[in-house]
Amino acid sequence: MIFDEVVLQDYGAFAGRQVVPLSLHGNRPVVVIGALNGSGKTTLLEAVQLALYGPLAPPTSRRGLAYDTYLARAIHHAADPGRGAAVELALRAHIDGVERAYRIRRRWRHGGGRVRDELRVSVDGQDDPGLAEAWTEHVETLVPRGIAGLFFFDGEQIEAFADLAASRELLQTAIGGLLGLDLVDRLVSDLDLLERRRRTEAASDETTVQLTAAEQHITQLEREVAEARHAYEDAQADLTAAHKQLAYIEEQLVREGGRAYRDRLTLERRAQAAQEAVAVVRARLVDAVGESAPFLLVPDLLARLARQAHGEQEQADNQLLAQILASRDAQLLDVLRELASSGEFPPPAIETVAQWMGEDRDRRSTVSAPSWLGMSPDALATLDQLLDSGLAAARMVLTRLLDEHEQAVVQEGLAKRDLDTVPHGDVIEDLDASRAKAAEVVSVAARAVKNAEAAVASSVRARGRAETRRHSLLEQIGQAQLAEEDAQRFLEHTARARDTLAHLRLAATERHASRIQARVLEACRTLFHKPDLIADVRIDPATYALTLVGADGRAVETTSLSAGERQLFGVALLWGLARAAGRPLPVIIDTPLGRLDGPHRARFAERYLPNAAHQVIVLATDTEVGEDTLQRADTFISHTLHLATTPRGTVVREGPLPLPPAVDMAATHDRRASRAAVGSYA
Repeated sequence: MIFDEVVLQDYGAFAGRQVVPLSLHGNRPVVVIGALNGSGKTTLLEAVQLALYGPLAPPTSRRGLAYDTYLARAIHHAADPGRGAAVELALRAHIDGVERAYRIRRRWRHGGGRVRDELRVSVDGQDDPGLAEAWTEHVETLVPRGIAGLFFFDGEQIEAFADLAASRELLQTAIGGLLGLDLVDRLVSDLDLLERRRRTEAASDETTVQLTAAEQHITQLEREVAEARHAYEDAQADLTAAHKQLAYIEEQLVREGGRAYRDRLTLERRAQAAQEAVAVVRARLVDAVGESAPFLLVPDLLARLARQAHGEQEQADNQLLAQILASRDAQLLDVLRELASSGEFPPPAIETVAQWMGEDRDRRSTVSAPSWLGMSPDALATLDQLLDSGLAAARMVLTRLLDEHEQAVVQEGLAKRDLDTVPHGDVIEDLDASRAKAAEVVSVAARAVKNAEAAVASSVRARGRAETRRHSLLEQIGQAQLAEEDAQRFLEHTARARDTLAHLRLAATERHASRIQARVLEACRTLFHKPDLIADVRIDPATYALTLVGADGRAVETTSLSAGERQLFGVALLWGLARAAGRPLPVIIDTPLGRLDGPHRARFAERYLPNAAHQVIVLATDTEVGEDTLQRADTFISHTLHLATTPRGTVVREGPLPLPPAVDMAATHDRRASRAAVGSYA
């Protein structure tokens, strides 16, 4: 089956006649329809179900309203109620191997104190009044109501299916629709009704009065249960809206630097510590410069100074040696002269020896450098120590201190930069006040949800007690008044028939449970990025209880899953059931990505959308169909539309939804209030 187009005439938020083209282009199964909240996404989904099922559409698609009330409120606020509104759905389906083109048109108007509606159905361009009369039965061959919820669903409600109690109800409804067991349930209900009538016919007047009162009480309690559930759904919607508002304000706080503002004392202490660290390193640098570090500026001069000092030291040593040699030489000449006077040494040799010793003294006392330093030995030793290791040690200390100073200055700059990013206190305080108010709204809404849930449970318990009372009265009637053999036989046969039908339902469910389990498990493994998160899916055929089994063989509680994983599990459950249905029906998803983060959105876009069905219609907000999501899905998107809001109402346009610039929260609230004032339905 393919949906070719939806036509809306003054319906809900849509002004005038709006055509939504849905025919696929090429081998691309996905149609994306973008819209801001309140523009008519959910209304479009409701229009499809209204066209198909009319008064038999699910209550959720009629917003829990009675059919006439829903139609009256669905007329566009600017349209003439006497002219009314209309929805059309054009689709193609194969009937007995032949493709047929259907066009279903429902039109209604308000007049004479009530709403009048009419249905027209055409096949292959020809009106078929007979088919319109029998459309309630015929539509079951195209899109059975029992499984419609598997193909047309609201993404914001998907996470509720992660609640195993909610999934049990979904499984019971879906499996009944898949296997045709809803007919069995209807037959059981009819048998109960016949039995009650038969027992009532045999009852005494007093018991009949009591039974009638019990029936009326049950009817009243059923209305109370319905009202309590409607109030619970409203409270849930309010809670969801409050959570969104709180999340928006918290996001604003992050963007405005709320975290930095809360950490400002820490940032100030860090900046102060960085300044003190710079001062400490500078003081150590000053101390280091006050010692031998300045000599690092003149290492060559120090080397020359050392060479000069050592030269002067050597000259002084040579002069001292010359004095010692002169004294020795004089003593030696005196000895030689005494020997010469006694004839023991020749006198001419004395002059030769004297000349040689004089030349030797002159050679030893040659001056190699001018003497102007006069450095002491201690000073010369200090100078040698500096040149040997002192300057190298001073350079190492100075280099290390300079590195520490550079790091300290960098840290000081970073701390000052972080401190400069702290926003003004007035902005953050206003946002903090808004966040506190939003948190209080969330708290109030949560309490309202809890109270509404308790009211639902109380109403259900009261109805159960009333039904027990009715059953007791019926038992009394049966025991006291059923004397006729045929009546007794009838009751026995109805009881036996109910038991047989119960066994039939159980046997049919058991027969197909493994196939459904496999489909759901396969869908889970396709969507989850943790392949071993869910190793098995088990369905109890008797109670429809759903159990998830992990890789360790233990049951996995859905409360342990993240919000994104619960959302994907709800999608996987619907997907698996839809695949088990084995019907080639289009899938329509309203707001599917709101609770998913980036990685989960990627898996949803890449793995689910192109494989969910041969035609997938996605109704999404601007945050869900951003550029990244559209790029991921580009290869399988047939075309893109968007719902634009105008002063008259919503209109349908081609192309993706224009992404508006960021606006403040007050402006967003004012726009929502304006839309609410235009018309409660929109």
